[in-house]
Amino acid sequence: MNILIVDDPDYEPTRVFLIGAPRSGTTWLQRMLGAHEAIVTGQETDFFDGYLKHWVALWNKQFPHEEERTQFRRFKGLPSIITQTEFSQLLKIAVDFVHARLLALKPTARVILEKNPGYSLCTELIEQCVPDAKFIHVVRDGRDVATSLVAASKGWGKFWAPREVEKAAAVWRRYADAARRLVTSDQYLEVRYEDISTDGPRVLAQCFDFCGVPCTYEDCVKIVAAYRFDSVAKTSIGERVANESIMWGGEVARRFGAYPPEPPGFFRAGASGGWRADWGEHDRWTFNKVAGELLMQLGYEKNDAWVNIDGRRRMVLAAQEAFWGRVTKARRRIGHVLSALGVG
Repeated sequence: MNILIVDDPDYEPTRVFLIGAPRSGTTWLQRMLGAHEAIVTGQETDFFDGYLKHWVALWNKQFPHEEERTQFRRFKGLPSIITQTEFSQLLKIAVDFVHARLLALKPTARVILEKNPGYSLCTELIEQCVPDAKFIHVVRDGRDVATSLVAASKGWGKFWAPREVEKAAAVWRRYADAARRLVTSDQYLEVRYEDISTDGPRVLAQCFDFCGVPCTYEDCVKIVAAYRFDSVAKTSIGERVANESIMWGGEVARRFGAYPPEPPGFFRAGASGGWRADWGEHDRWTFNKVAGELLMQLGYEKNDAWVNIDGRRRMVLAAQEAFWGRVTKARRRIGHVLSALGVG
């Protein structure tokens, strides 16, 4: 049975995955690309980094290995019924099923665009399930990403966003490094958030071309104007609904309507360089320690002069960090001892 809902049984839609660190502008680019009639995109499904990742982890755990034949182990799970090849087919069937439902939400579409920052960490799994997958990676200055993550932690993102610059810097580095494993592939396109801000129509035209969708430069200008980042936060929910390009369906649409609004604070000003006004010397030093090398590798800085802290002061900050690190470890050890004694 062909589960793709199209007239041609041999039809295969182009599938593009939009990745990048959280708070890098992936939703902004998603909304603009989704404005084209040939592209359908929906809310983040977490399908690969959530659902399928756990399937694969359980399969690998239960999969019998040759050296285990003589050990006392009771084999169970799907490996007792289907083969490795059939399991791979099952993964592809599940992906096709979900994508078919997404494709059905927009009859004019022939390109499926899945946006999810978490997919930056599971590109190998995506390639396994979708061999012809294309990836668009949005890269943004990690200092602005860290600033936005910390701001999100104080509101709508309090359950997942890091509250400290150090941890936010680590998130940016981890996601960017993971996504850039594809940098030499012809199925990979890397775009800069800052370029979208200053030269949006050109970048958008590049993305449409990568997706195999024709779009004139003039139309790109109109789309960028309609989805200006700095105006999104100021528009009313009604205006955003009328201009929304992210398709909704499934149980969420059945229960809550076609367009559940984003939480307050999700859309920020989107300005570049905002970290300059928010960060003190400790934040600059901390970020540089964690992700400064990647910042230079990506060309955002030529060296670490931007930290603007002399050598002596850096030594002081390092000593302070080491001291408080030892204090934290000591507190943890004391806590473990008290817990073991049933105290506290």
